[in-house]
Amino acid sequence: MGKPTLPLKLFCIFFSLTMVIYGQTQLVWNQINDLNFPRNLYSQIMLLDDGRILAVGGISEISDSNKTAEILDSLNGSWHYVQPTQIKRQQGHQLVKLDDGKIIVIGGMVKINETTFESTKSCEIFNPSLNTWTNAASLNIDRQYGFTATKLSDGRILVIGGIQIIDSLRRGISQCEIFDPLLNTWTITDSLKFPRQDHSAVLLNNGKVLVAGGLDGIRNLTKSCEIFDPVTGKWSFVDSTNDTKMYFSMKQLSNGSVIAIGCSSSFEVYDIVNNKWTIKTNLIDYPAMPYLFEKNNKVIVLGRDNLFSLDLSNFTQQFPTLINTQEYDSHYIYLDSNKMLKIGGDTFIGDMIAPSKRCYICENINIVNVDNQSTNKLPNTFELAQNHPNPFNPSTTISFSLPKTEFVTLKIYDVLGKEVVTLTNEELSAGKHTKQWNADGFSSGIYVYKLQAGIYSTVKKMLLLK
Repeated sequence: MGKPTLPLKLFCIFFSLTMVIYGQTQLVWNQINDLNFPRNLYSQIMLLDDGRILAVGGISEISDSNKTAEILDSLNGSWHYVQPTQIKRQQGHQLVKLDDGKIIVIGGMVKINETTFESTKSCEIFNPSLNTWTNAASLNIDRQYGFTATKLSDGRILVIGGIQIIDSLRRGISQCEIFDPLLNTWTITDSLKFPRQDHSAVLLNNGKVLVAGGLDGIRNLTKSCEIFDPVTGKWSFVDSTNDTKMYFSMKQLSNGSVIAIGCSSSFEVYDIVNNKWTIKTNLIDYPAMPYLFEKNNKVIVLGRDNLFSLDLSNFTQQFPTLINTQEYDSHYIYLDSNKMLKIGGDTFIGDMIAPSKRCYICENINIVNVDNQSTNKLPNTFELAQNHPNPFNPSTTISFSLPKTEFVTLKIYDVLGKEVVTLTNEELSAGKHTKQWNADGFSSGIYVYKLQAGIYSTVKKMLLLK
């Protein structure tokens, strides 16, 4: 792989990105040096203790490129390759930072040849001081993807659920196991009450782990929630969410409650003391698997192509904002109170979807002076909403807004980038528009829908689940 072809643009080139006003501050992104290898959400990205950024694995048609790892040494420097992993890891692998600052990569899918993929039990540890990988103990159970890896308060790592292929069918996993980095061992622990995949998990302040939602063993959406107690090593049921959830994120807030948001127009808050989930205000926009962080009594929600905040005093959504780079499904790294990186993602090359090398930095995340009078107002700009319902079977509604008359196309693609249907191909007037898609005859899976209105273009994903 060669060096990045784009020149350094940090601090000098403004890359057209939608802006949001926090007081008088504009949220802007500037392009920095490219990755050497294009990486989307199938790769894994980690902030190291020394401030460098590590990127590992991902999808590629190039032989052995799934083994690549690279590091960004500084924000005004370039990405450079380090020793590759010993196993190809296309997707589904997880990165966790150990207490000593080393990084463990866990499981995932291994590319055997151009048409065959298998799950792996393999784990490896990256030493940032030496930029090298060494083998760690292997998992006891194959976990292809859909599992979570959570570091416990004592430094051990709890791996929960996931997917196995049994008789050519994807089946959820109930077994859990714990990695002890001091002993370099994986030990089977108490199983979930039932198999679970594509769920979300969060470490609580009391040292326990809350897991919610996802799909059960036969791929039905579930509302159930469980808590793992590392002291007893046991799982127990807790209050279920009000809605089924998949492709969502959870975070424990400074007030002790847990927020769950993503892939649904409603979000929920869990009261740990009273063991109660409560639905909060419906969202204007609701990204899948958002990046969440808390600042100044607000939860900042970074989605695939938008950023907004939730006021913790009343849980109202403020300033939904499009993030108009050419990429979506990027990785976000929150550096400090005012800096954030956007790394890779997917992009359209013509009508084809491909991973991207592009990276950006935002250096003025100022969430202090928010004009509450603007709360819940739709922005006067182009907008593409998340489809509803999502997941869906077989029909779903897609809404979008136009600030002026434009010629509009709204197309749907499969996960490989092949166009499967055109919902709109005409001139439309300013205002809000809705289109329905009936997916009878289409197989279950992730689909991408793309809105093109004049020079404006954006995409989102949806899940057909039959």
